[in-house]
Amino acid sequence: MATLLDPLEVRGVIFKNRIVMPPMATELATENGEVTGQLIKHYVERCDKVGLIIVEHSYVSIEGKYSPRQLGIYDDKLIDGLSRLAREIKKRGVIAAIQINHAGGKSSSKFTGVKPIAPSSVIVPGGVEEPSEMTLGDIERVQEAFEKAAKRAVKAGFDAIEIHGAHGFLLNQFLSPITNKRLDAYGGTLEKRMKFPLEVVERVREAIGDKLLLYRLGADDMMLGGLTIKESRIFAAKLESLGVDI
Repeated sequence: MATLLDPLEVRGVIFKNRIVMPPMATELATENGEVTGQLIKHYVERCDKVGLIIVEHSYVSIEGKYSPRQLGIYDDKLIDGLSRLAREIKKRGVIAAIQINHAGGKSSSKFTGVKPIAPSSVIVPGGVEEPSEMTLGDIERVQEAFEKAAKRAVKAGFDAIEIHGAHGFLLNQFLSPITNKRLDAYGGTLEKRMKFPLEVVERVREAIGDKLLLYRLGADDMMLGGLTIKESRIFAAKLESLGVDI
């Protein structure tokens, strides 16, 4: 039987062990989302025991920013700093992943300067203001932002990209009937609520080539009328069919 300390191979990538540091926001970036020396130091200090580090959630567009000093991946000008971070992790024998995210209705105009957007115009649990319901143009634009962010992660040298579909952020908001009240092709039945996140996955998978693709799934809202494990089992199978590795 394998143990936590045994190597693991996924899509040709070999992890030296099965211990993972999950993405945890540090607020150590600049106010523009740039990598700092303090951020790099934080991750280097944690390379000693783990086989995989997933760098904290990084916003794919300004409107999707969640907090004042959140790490960003929304512009090519950030690639150099992200490259330094990935390089310092990898040179210590650790697989480097980065999580890409859009906060959707959990964003705040206080930090972004624009009104938040979400599947529907309802304040999301943990949100602070009512968002605008996304138009079809918004949906296309945000999917493109995820795709471009994934390409930046590849250019920066990360081994893997994780799409954030948990914690009540945008992709989770589309999947959950609590926050998705749409009446079009992107809301209503589970099949329709899955449509947006699955389209994001397809675009990211295409963008990153043979790099590892991870998806963090918020599988149960644990709220009346919310997403259930039963639905998430169906969604997880769809993710796997589209090339999600972990």
